[in-house]
Amino acid sequence: PRSRPADRVAPQPVAPPPPDARPDEVASPAVVPDDSGETARPEQQQTAPEAATDRIVTEAEKGREVAPAQSLRPRARPARPVAVAKERERPAPKPPADTRKAVNAALAEALGGATPSPATPRGPPLTAGEKEALRLAVSQCWNVGSLSSEALRTTVVVSVSMKRDGKPEIGSIRMLSSQGGTAAAARQAFEAARRAIIRCGASGYRLPLEKYDQWRDIEITFNPERMRIK
Repeated sequence: PRSRPADRVAPQPVAPPPPDARPDEVASPAVVPDDSGETARPEQQQTAPEAATDRIVTEAEKGREVAPAQSLRPRARPARPVAVAKERERPAPKPPADTRKAVNAALAEALGGATPSPATPRGPPLTAGEKEALRLAVSQCWNVGSLSSEALRTTVVVSVSMKRDGKPEIGSIRMLSSQGGTAAAARQAFEAARRAIIRCGASGYRLPLEKYDQWRDIEITFNPERMRIK
């Protein structure tokens, strides 16, 4: 700790007096009675001159601090965010596509809404007699008289989807392949085959309903020499 500066200015600096000394220009020791109670001279209090300094301190210097009275305690660093908190903020990774499909399938099955698998063909295949009956029914409406000589030498394979009542789905009729003629002759032969299927199937072909999965999709080969059912 720093000593309190002296308020008095003197030619020579004077140290601060003892705490019990009485201020006086002349320094004298204290006189106390001895153990016998007898003293050679009367009791006297210690005196000492007041503290003095040989340096005049201005008002500006009085307010100036040479050094801080005490050192400041360093500030604590702010706490860093915990890494675990950041991890919690991150969205959970999405499961792989295969896992999601498996989970969705399990949920659908548990809720009774599982997607049924494609129906497999039921019932025995069409007999030769049933195929022949269908061929004869289509051939009754197959008019080859309007075909050109080149179209009569052209064979076309036509596919058609049938409804449960035996009627053909007109939008499903298409030519799969052709052989023996030009593209124009194949188109002419296909149009004749398409008209035959639609006209004779207007009231529905007579086919066994229990074998519907067998004749739902049919391929017919229109050959001027011989028509075949597949």
